[in-house]
Amino acid sequence: MKYLFWPFFFILSACAPLAPTNPPMMPVPSATNLAAWSMPTHPAKPTAVATPPGAEGCLSLSPVEQIASQGLLLLENQELGDDGRLLSGFFAMEMSTKAVQTLTNNIVVGSAASPDHLHFAYFEVLPASSGMSAPRALVIADANGTVQTISEEPGWGRFLGWGANGAIVFSMFPQSLAQDTSREPVNLLILYPLENNQIKKILTNSFERYPTGDELGQIVPWWRGWNGTSYNTSFDRVITPYQLPGEDKIKIVTYAMWKMPGKTLMRSFEDVYASPLGMNHYPDPVWSPDGSQFIFFVTQRQEQDAFLVQKDGSMTSFVVKQPVFEQEFSWSPNGKMVAAFSPLAGKSTGYLSVLNIETKTWQNFCFGVTYGDSISYEYGKSEPFAPIWSPDSSQLIVVDWPKKDNLRLFLIDLPHRSFSLLAENVLPTGWLPAPSR
Repeated sequence: MKYLFWPFFFILSACAPLAPTNPPMMPVPSATNLAAWSMPTHPAKPTAVATPPGAEGCLSLSPVEQIASQGLLLLENQELGDDGRLLSGFFAMEMSTKAVQTLTNNIVVGSAASPDHLHFAYFEVLPASSGMSAPRALVIADANGTVQTISEEPGWGRFLGWGANGAIVFSMFPQSLAQDTSREPVNLLILYPLENNQIKKILTNSFERYPTGDELGQIVPWWRGWNGTSYNTSFDRVITPYQLPGEDKIKIVTYAMWKMPGKTLMRSFEDVYASPLGMNHYPDPVWSPDGSQFIFFVTQRQEQDAFLVQKDGSMTSFVVKQPVFEQEFSWSPNGKMVAAFSPLAGKSTGYLSVLNIETKTWQNFCFGVTYGDSISYEYGKSEPFAPIWSPDSSQLIVVDWPKKDNLRLFLIDLPHRSFSLLAENVLPTGWLPAPSR
C-alpha cells in the first residue's frame, strides 16, 4: 500500500506544491489548472437551445462564475501535442476548491469509478526499458489517497470497468486490445484486488444464438457493455445480442437476458426490438447502479419508446415524446434518474434531458452541447458523451466538443438550474465523494 494523502494536498493547494511522491505530484497543464484562471476572461458558453422542435418546452439554466460542489472528479488529458497526438496524463480535481492534482504522467488506457463511488482505477502504461515492450499496471485508489498498484499479469487484456464488491473486469487475451475489433464476444476476467487479489473468476461469453460477423462485414451490436455483452454489477444477469431464426444472408438480431451462472434464458426482446445485423447503431441497454434493472430506448418510424426491464424479466414501457439518443446516457447514483441528450434536427447538437424513473416524466433543459465536429467523431462517434453524475445525484458534468482541439466541461446544478464552465481539454471518467478529513 502507498499513501498520497490527497486531502492534505488539497488543503494546502494554494501553497507551494508538496515534495514528489509515487506517483509524483507534478505541475498540472495550464489547460486544467483552474486555480490559475478560475473562469476565462471571455467564458465560452454552450449552445443556447430555445424551445426545441417537438418539445413541450425547456427549462433555462443560468450561467454563473462558480458552483459550489463536493467530491473528487477524475479527468483524462485530452490536450494535443505539437504532433497532433493526445498528451498523456490523468488528474483528480477536488471540486470544493477546484484544485487539480496530477496522478500520473504516463499514458492511461482505461479508467473508471466503482459503482459505489468509493474507489477508482486506471490502467497505465509504464516506461519501457530499451528493446522491451511497455509494461502496464492497474492502479486502484480511494478519495482519501490510499493506493494499491498491481502489475499486469499474463492473460490480462483491456480494462473494462468495475462490478460490485470491488470486482475489476478485464477482457482476456488473445482477443483484446487491437484484436477485439472483431467485435465478437470475449472471455472476461474478474479480479478482486481489494481482497488481496486472491479471488479470480472467468466468464466465458458463449451464448446460444449469439450472432457473429461474416464476409459481408456485418458486426454484432457494440455497446458500452463488456465486449458485446452487458452484465449487471453482480454478474447474475447479462444481456446479449440474440439472432432470430431465418435466412443466414439476412440476419435479424434482438436482445436476450440470461440468468447467471448457468446461462438460463429468461426472455428475449423481439416483441419490442429487432434489427438487421450490420447496422452501425444499436440501442444501448444500460444497467442501473445497483444492477436491479436496465433501460433502453428504441426509435422506430420517428417514434421512440423507453423499456425498463427488471431482473425477473418483467418490463414496463412508455412513450418518449421528445426522442433521446439511444446511446450515451447515464443513471444517477441513487438510481432515480437518467440523464440523456435529445438531438437537435439538422445539427450536431444535443440538449440535456433528465428522466424521472418513478414518474416516467422528463425535464428538458435549454442547454445544448456540440459533438459532431470533435476528434471523437473522426473515430465514428455520433452522439454526445454520457453525462457524469455527482455522488449525491444533484449535479452533472457534460462535455462540449465543438472542435478537435477545444473540449470543454460544464458543471450543471440541477436544483439551482445553473451552470458554469469547469475545465478545458480534459475528459471526465468518474466522480467520487469528498475525501474524509
